Amino acid sequence: ISGLYDTTLTTLPVFDEFGGLTLEEATGRYAIWGKTNIANYDSPTQEGSVKTTKYSAMAGVDGSAIQLDGLNTKFIPTVYAAVIHRNLGLHSYHAMMNEYVGGAKAAWFDDVKSTELQASYSYSRFKTKDHPELGLNARSHTVSTFAKFGYNMMKLRGVLVRPEIVAGYSFVHLSKARSATDSSVKLNDLHRISLRPGVNFILRRDTFNVSTSISYLRQFGTKSKVTYSPEVITDADKIKHGYLECAANIEKNFSNNLKLGMKLSKAFGRRKGIQGSLSVSIMNDSKKGK
Repeated sequence: ISGLYDTTLTTLPVFDEFGGLTLEEATGRYAIWGKTNIANYDSPTQEGSVKTTKYSAMAGVDGSAIQLDGLNTKFIPTVYAAVIHRNLGLHSYHAMMNEYVGGAKAAWFDDVKSTELQASYSYSRFKTKDHPELGLNARSHTVSTFAKFGYNMMKLRGVLVRPEIVAGYSFVHLSKARSATDSSVKLNDLHRISLRPGVNFILRRDTFNVSTSISYLRQFGTKSKVTYSPEVITDADKIKHGYLECAANIEKNFSNNLKLGMKLSKAFGRRKGIQGSLSVSIMNDSKKGK
């Protein structure tokens, strides 16, 4: 059971999955954007491989860039919300999880480098679908903070090479948990540290951008435990395993105010799977009508 629950807690928010404006488009403009995502992957635990299908929808607003003359940089604020649904399977056990997320991001950038800070809160409901003797209903609250640093290192035949690193911390508090038979159940609070170094290769044209990336995700922190009184029944230890992810992304401007995007990615190593997303951004001149 803890293997099923632990798997839902190992997804590092991916900054690149935000829609809206690129840093280059943000001067004098703001954007309203939305994105849908579907993913299917296998994750190993001590209990076996957990198969997960994930569906999500996200929407947000990117503010117009603000020039910070004293720091010789620009600032972009973002607010967003998301709904995530997961179906999970481990041997003959099946579960579902619904998650509701709200957060904000702040980005500082110049012509060469960028720094992004993100904070989010999510409320989740987890429920097993079968095996009433070990059934579980749980609710959790998660607070996460992440920082991303990027640097335009060089151009190779028009392709920008941009190394990046994402580092983050998440705290997960299990507020309520009970078994299907109303027996005593305890789930421990979790602390997670995430690291994701990677490199992007970006080709920009007048009306479209194409990029590929490769990154490595590694997490550290407390194990997920489910205790059916008086003993620990399950004790998953999956977070020590890292995996590689390769992605390809294309964004096309169909007008000065409309942009559509598509992204595909594949995970290798201790986590295997594929995911795809579609995005739409409506951009407007922040000074229009003034």
